[in-house]
Amino acid sequence: SSDVCSSDLASFRNKRRAQAFVRVSGTIVLVALIIWGLAALSSVSFVTIQSVFVSGADPDITPLIQSAALSTLEGKYMGLFSHANAFIYSRDAVREAARAISPRIDTVNVHLDGLKQIAVLIKQKVPAATVCPMFPDLDNLDATSTCFLADSTGFMFATSSTEASDRKSTRLNSSHV
Repeated sequence: SSDVCSSDLASFRNKRRAQAFVRVSGTIVLVALIIWGLAALSSVSFVTIQSVFVSGADPDITPLIQSAALSTLEGKYMGLFSHANAFIYSRDAVREAARAISPRIDTVNVHLDGLKQIAVLIKQKVPAATVCPMFPDLDNLDATSTCFLADSTGFMFATSSTEASDRKSTRLNSSHV
């Protein structure tokens, strides 16, 4: 009688283990199918960003910003989810890629414009000063030298060839103020 109880108990335990294994295996398969389905949906064309609209940038850097933004949309997160998905694309990656194009860029705002386009709004730096490494030759008003445009923090972000006659009149006017 005790052998029958032991075998019934062992049979019950084996049955419980089998049920637990089936539940765990089923849960793993279900989660894998959900992830696979979401990954497939992330690449569907109606939610895939296909273009970049840039405003506020000079024409010479606009195509570079577009190209940089589009390059951040290539590839997949964890090899599964499209970077170009309108709901999960990285605004920060687009913002940093655009900012890296030119030191003239002050701020970058990125937002979704429909489900197939992102808008990249650029604010360029405003020159607060012109910095010339050498004093102007006031005797030779035809001479030019390379100067630099600086923003309000003192960061020099572009060159500016300024004629000596322009600098002389600015210097004279500013000394009378």
